[in-house]
Amino acid sequence: MAKDEKRQGKRRIFTFAVRLAVRFLIFVVMLFGLGYLVHLKTTSLLQKEMSAFAAAWTESRAESLRTAFDQELSLLAGMGTLLERESASPQAILDALNAQEPLAETGIADVTGATVAGTEPLSAASLQRNSTFQGDSISQIYPGAGIIFSVPVGQGDTVRYMLYRQYRPDAMAKKFRLPDDAAMKRFFICERSTGHVIVPYEGFRETDAFFDAARRTPMGYATANLRLQQGHTAAMPLDGIIGLEDYLICAADIPGSEDVLVGYAQKSFFTETIARIHYIILWVFGLLVLMFSVFTLYSFTAALKAEESDELRAARDEAERANEAKSAFLANMSHEIRTPINAVLGMNEMVLREAHDNAIRKYAWNIKSAGETLLSLINDILDFSKIESGKMELVEGPYQVSSMLNDIVNMIRFKAEQKGLSFHVEVDESLPDQLEGDEVRIRQIIVNLLNNAVKYTPKGSVTFAVRGEKAEDGENLTLRLLSIDTGLGIRDEDRDKLFSQFERLDVQKNRNIEGTGLGLSITLNLVRMMKGTITVDSVYGEGSTFAVSIPQRIVSPEPIGNFQERVEKFVMGEKNYRENFIAPDADILVVDDNEMNLFVVESLLKRTRIRMTRSTSGADCLEKISQNRYDIVFLDHMMPDMDGIETLQRARAMVENQCRDVPYIALTANAIAGAKDMFLEKGFTDYLSKPINSKALERMLQKYLPPEKIREPEETPATPPEEQPEVVESVPAPAEAQDLHIDKALGMQYSGDMEEMYREFLAMFCQRKGETQQKIRDARAAEKWEDFTAFVHALKSTSLTVGGVRLSEAAKALEEAGQALLDNPEAREESLAYIQSHTEETLALYDAFVEEARQRFGIEA
Repeated sequence: MAKDEKRQGKRRIFTFAVRLAVRFLIFVVMLFGLGYLVHLKTTSLLQKEMSAFAAAWTESRAESLRTAFDQELSLLAGMGTLLERESASPQAILDALNAQEPLAETGIADVTGATVAGTEPLSAASLQRNSTFQGDSISQIYPGAGIIFSVPVGQGDTVRYMLYRQYRPDAMAKKFRLPDDAAMKRFFICERSTGHVIVPYEGFRETDAFFDAARRTPMGYATANLRLQQGHTAAMPLDGIIGLEDYLICAADIPGSEDVLVGYAQKSFFTETIARIHYIILWVFGLLVLMFSVFTLYSFTAALKAEESDELRAARDEAERANEAKSAFLANMSHEIRTPINAVLGMNEMVLREAHDNAIRKYAWNIKSAGETLLSLINDILDFSKIESGKMELVEGPYQVSSMLNDIVNMIRFKAEQKGLSFHVEVDESLPDQLEGDEVRIRQIIVNLLNNAVKYTPKGSVTFAVRGEKAEDGENLTLRLLSIDTGLGIRDEDRDKLFSQFERLDVQKNRNIEGTGLGLSITLNLVRMMKGTITVDSVYGEGSTFAVSIPQRIVSPEPIGNFQERVEKFVMGEKNYRENFIAPDADILVVDDNEMNLFVVESLLKRTRIRMTRSTSGADCLEKISQNRYDIVFLDHMMPDMDGIETLQRARAMVENQCRDVPYIALTANAIAGAKDMFLEKGFTDYLSKPINSKALERMLQKYLPPEKIREPEETPATPPEEQPEVVESVPAPAEAQDLHIDKALGMQYSGDMEEMYREFLAMFCQRKGETQQKIRDARAAEKWEDFTAFVHALKSTSLTVGGVRLSEAAKALEEAGQALLDNPEAREESLAYIQSHTEETLALYDAFVEEARQRFGIEA
């Protein structure tokens, strides 16, 4: 008998030890599983961030190369200015350029292409020469021939010469070769389409490991070029290429050219710091395993003693307390880890707000992304710990369903659109908008379900449906939340593990999807705490439907109505314009011969409360400034009879001018290179290009108005979205249509994104059609070419203001012909023929524009 009891005691001890060992093994496996997930995530982040860092590094070097090109153009532009002013002879300028850079060849060519002085330009540069004589400063690489920099040299309002500097291939390689640094090695400048090397690195040989002699391209260029077709930069490891396993190939488009910069980055340079973080995370998990091992050994010893003594009940109580201690330990650890993460994210936010360097901001965004991912993992562990320890509590109160859904939908829609998924929302219009419950936990349930739907749906759609089933008493209802996706689905053998803790289903297929595996477990517990239910209907490979039912109390029976309209009105309200300042004591004078331009400026300034005086001619402007003082005078450049420059010169010479010392701002549609310098030379304080942009106009006013007259805008309640006028085009215009005359999106930009203002501009432009057409025809018939040029110039800018791109381009061509007729007697016949043959075509475009405005927008001329 004693032997049997002893044998049974040993058996109980053995059974207990086995059970404890199995529990320990299960927990260690779970902990290692979580550690493995973190390891996979950090490894993925490491690879991603390494490539991103390298791509950004290469992009900065490409920009520095572009800067070197721009410096060449800037130097030539400065010399071109001396040539324009005849401050030095052409030969003296060429001698100065050659002395400054012996590697280069310089020259001056006239409009016929003949070389006036210096070296002949590259034969391949004929198109570049034509563009330069149209006023463009250009740098262009010609494979096998070299690079040429060219700038226009003006004479009056026309381009007389092309000043250029060119580098042959050998000279180009010496001048623009990029040196190696700690991160990047062996830079090539290559032709984008073929990958052929234009400028190699110093000491380059065709037998080098970085050069693919068979393809005549840098090693790995073909793969990098595929990535470049999706963006402006690319970086990827050279795995599988013997001798280059420790390098990444990095490529970036050279801004403003058809060429690409290719370099090679050492992995170790980018991975050293990030790898340390990786090792710290693994060390923390190792420490957790060690601590739990010690704890388990202690529990095992205590339990054995309890089995061998009469204190079995006390030992059982000890084991329960140990389980509570484990949950408390996880909760405390989650809190302790989350605290420094929040500090890091907070300091990183300050970096994002205060840093101006693009590279630093990119790094800070990467830190933010990685930190938020880690914080999400910790939050899941914390919620799980609270639930397990029984400390999770519901805090119920009244809440607005529409507001909660709006926040969630905006967040999930952004994630879905990033993956290219369609996101649909279906909300029962009869659902009461005021309910009582734990809004925070309901949000958490919905977000968990929809996040999972987006994560596990590679293509197709995600649908979120919200319904309500009222109880018989009329005071309660069952809130039904459905998440429907066309994603990967769930295998039958995984159904039982779906709501398990730390479970990731179909890991091989979903290995790239982040998460702790706690989301659905937490969701299930929250639903149960609310006395609700959750069900799943899924077909593997076709999609899943999660349905949650939660009882809630009705606070107000008022229904939510059309949720989609609520969202649209909310978005419209968010787009309401808000002025940056007000200046009710400020007076400005705006001079423009076009009434519509004056109306545009007046409308854009309406909310700033600035007092604006209109003037429609130079003569009227002179009269007004002789009688009144204004804080700023805006003066149109091209006006009939007296243009803006002549008006300014007369104003400066007037003795009785009361605005002699105020800023004069030029208004011009000729926003070409050098325009600002030209206006400054003529005596203007600054210039503003037309069509006028509301934000640019406000910035100009803030810059030049007396500071004492500028005040902060008063806090006024925004117009409720439901009071906004609803404007619907009578004939929808597909974006891809090529025969439309009105680009509404462009017109809205010039109207401060205010629909009502845009329609006013459009109506005024259409109503002025007859008057404008008659002025142009009369000026052409009377051969008053200065007036003709001024009228089509005004048509060019006003039509662009309301989105008439085609009409604006046609008017611009007539303006250029009129200007050539006035400035270049040799081109008189050609310019006159163009005007005579194309004026009626342009006016017909005006007719077509007005007809489209009538059909699409209901505008009557």
